[in-house]
Amino acid sequence: MVGSGQEGPVRWALASLAIWCVVATAQGADAPPDTHACSDQACIKNASSWDAKCQSPLCAACEACQPDAPPEARRMHGETMFADLKPIDEPSRIDAFNQIYGKWPLPQWSSELSSYTEAMAAREREAMAHTTRGDKWKAWADLVQARAVPNMTERQFDVTQIPKHIHDKLFKTLHDSLATAPAEGGGHGVGGKSKKIIVERLAYEILDELKPMHEEWAGVPLDPSAAYGIRIYENGSTMVDHVDIVETHVISSVLHIDHDIDEDFPLEVQDAGGEYGKVNLKPGDMVFYESAKCFHRRSIPLKGRFHANIFLHYRPKNWLENMLTRDRIRLMVPPHWEGRHEAVTVSFTLSPEAQGEASLFWLGGDRQENVHSGDLRPGATLSFNTHSGHVWVARSKEDPSVELGRYFMGVRQNMIHIPWKTKSVEL
Repeated sequence: MVGSGQEGPVRWALASLAIWCVVATAQGADAPPDTHACSDQACIKNASSWDAKCQSPLCAACEACQPDAPPEARRMHGETMFADLKPIDEPSRIDAFNQIYGKWPLPQWSSELSSYTEAMAAREREAMAHTTRGDKWKAWADLVQARAVPNMTERQFDVTQIPKHIHDKLFKTLHDSLATAPAEGGGHGVGGKSKKIIVERLAYEILDELKPMHEEWAGVPLDPSAAYGIRIYENGSTMVDHVDIVETHVISSVLHIDHDIDEDFPLEVQDAGGEYGKVNLKPGDMVFYESAKCFHRRSIPLKGRFHANIFLHYRPKNWLENMLTRDRIRLMVPPHWEGRHEAVTVSFTLSPEAQGEASLFWLGGDRQENVHSGDLRPGATLSFNTHSGHVWVARSKEDPSVELGRYFMGVRQNMIHIPWKTKSVEL
């Protein structure tokens, strides 16, 4: 990987999962093995790879595991994974954040380009401006994902040509059905009107055939995961700024089939410097892009009759084992995501097994203060009034160089259990 802007992504991603497992187990979130039939997609959801899935007795009879399986049978579309997020309440999520990270922005993002860090700070301000909780959470989760997923390529997007025989087939399919294509329907981020021609068999054949081109561009072995289209943007339509599904849509491409437009209708992709590059495709062009990492959009409304594309998505092999999922991403959202500097309470309890007393220090919202606020005996609890977004630190009373924990305050009551550590830190 080049230009990753992250330090040790596999190591800290797996650390996140380990903490999550502790939290989930405490809540009884472990579920029994899925014994549904193949028709219920038991072998499709969360598929790490088809080779591994087809070795399982549960999945061996699945259509996708048969030698003559049609390519669309192996689809691993990430949208079905929304139902698979493990349950976690906000206090437990905040506790996991404080155990794993304890700082915002996360320390592993320190090698980002300064211009990208500034762009993400601006996006953070936009996230905080949302007035509904759901919109605010989605904005935070997206910006955290963008920073957490490592860059795979130097430029983040590149344009090349669709192989001619593939473009010819798509062009004919489009124009054979363009006049009668039905509306696409909502839920896909399109602003305005769009249509869709369903060509799933053809789309997945193309997904398989073009895998080597995507592997060459990304520089890593890939698994095909999803194909979509043909989408037909209509006059006045746009595409919302977003990142794609992190489990499946990591390396992607847009294959541009044809258009009838009066002005350019660019795809805009945010690069590792935080700048948006505009891509205007001619019929027969395709653009590679890092779709789970890079925010992308079509912010300029289409002026014209139509603009038709098909979308291909891949992920690196063993991606789920070694990298990120939405379960892990949400643990990285800071406790103050709902609002800064709101009055809240916090209760600290020192582990009964502690080998000494703990001293509590308030660092404030800018982390520049260092106010000693009280001491805790093993098993004792102290409560304080504070503010969301503020940070507290627990240190050994006997040896202040031993930091026991660093804690961000959420917007609700904060219940913090302080373990006992022996590692010294620089003050």
